[in-house]
Amino acid sequence: MATCTPDGIPDNCQPAADCDGDGLPDRCELVGNDCDNNQFPDNCQPDCDLDGIADACELINGTAFDRYGVATCTPDGIPDNCQPAADCDGDGLPDRCELVGNDCDNNQFPDNCQPDCDLDGIADACELINGTAFDRYGVTTCVADGIPDNCQPQPDRDNDGWPDR
Repeated sequence: MATCTPDGIPDNCQPAADCDGDGLPDRCELVGNDCDNNQFPDNCQPDCDLDGIADACELINGTAFDRYGVATCTPDGIPDNCQPAADCDGDGLPDRCELVGNDCDNNQFPDNCQPDCDLDGIADACELINGTAFDRYGVTTCVADGIPDNCQPQPDRDNDGWPDR
């Protein structure tokens, strides 16, 4: 087996894997260049953001996170920053990963990112669906418009819940 130092035998007679094509066998480039100890040089491993640091090294060093996968909501070995996905609340988790128990109207958009006109922490749609708010009239109409009536106060002299107009 060939060594990583001259041994008098031509290199072409000692074929070895050379992932980066620099003439040095991979096994000779491992010292200080194999952060995950997989016996494959870091510079030949995937680098999704093309910053010169292998994805595995960024994950191991804590300079990147892997909390979700492209098609799943579980780690997949690829840094999240290389798998951009809609994140309405900016918490680092894609909207699709936050839908379980957080999408009362099944519109595929997390409740915490939907309008909440009274700022009580419960989306308007959820309050309407749950019956904790009513939508009998709109600001300029007397028909439902998807906004709870309590967020569209109108003069109601007889206090029947219907605007005077």
